[in-house]
Amino acid sequence: MELDGDEFHPAGRHGQDRARDNAAAATTGATLRYGWAEIQRTPCDTAGQVYRALRKRGYLGSIRPCSAACRALMAA
Repeated sequence: MELDGDEFHPAGRHGQDRARDNAAAATTGATLRYGWAEIQRTPCDTAGQVYRALRKRGYLGSIRPCSAACRALMAA
């Protein structure tokens, strides 16, 4: 998973990120990439998506909602 933003992409770094992501996609899976908007505006949906990706890769733990109305459970 990657929290993506311009601050961490100085000139010339995009190629390195693509190479890393392509290697991941060819072996264990793709990189989940989120910007600040997903983290700030839809954190429960984002958490549910991360949880689904982890489960597909063998994670056996459970997800803990942040509240009774948490959408992470529905997204999971």
